[in-house]
Amino acid sequence: MANAPTTPTVSKTNIEFFLGEGEKDEVDKFTMFNQWCKDEGMVMPKLEYPAYFEGGLLGVRCKEDIAHREVYLYVPYKMLMSVKGTQEHPVLAKVISKHPECFKEGGNEDWEQLTLALRLLYEMTVGKEGYWYPYLRLMPDVVFTSAWSEEEMEMAEDARFSLELQEYNEEL
Repeated sequence: MANAPTTPTVSKTNIEFFLGEGEKDEVDKFTMFNQWCKDEGMVMPKLEYPAYFEGGLLGVRCKEDIAHREVYLYVPYKMLMSVKGTQEHPVLAKVISKHPECFKEGGNEDWEQLTLALRLLYEMTVGKEGYWYPYLRLMPDVVFTSAWSEEEMEMAEDARFSLELQEYNEEL
């Protein structure tokens, strides 16, 4: 009797799974992101990214003083993931028009967030070929509160939050 093929145990984060990440040693994600920003026309002369802070926190550091009303970050419109851009997208516009109950004003009170979530999910499925790939690589891997254990809920030390979370999990 032949042995069943085994699947190698590869630990991938949620983002890596969606993006088909496999180039960990090829290009640092921060280098790729900064190069993408530069290539696309983002200007941030007095800011440094990434910057690491106490306790392992990651963020942006100001390299020098910024004067009152001085522009310290310029992001071209083309780099914004917007509702309008999603509505005009050659693939997603069709989805939006077929489901106005989700993606049109008056159809759902969260239509704007749903539209942007649709775009984000689409871009994640495009993977390395997508325009936003350098940005998406930076997204942290998260564990949704719906997957928290009872112990983790207790650690929140907020009885109301724990109760609401429990009720939400029951609805799922």
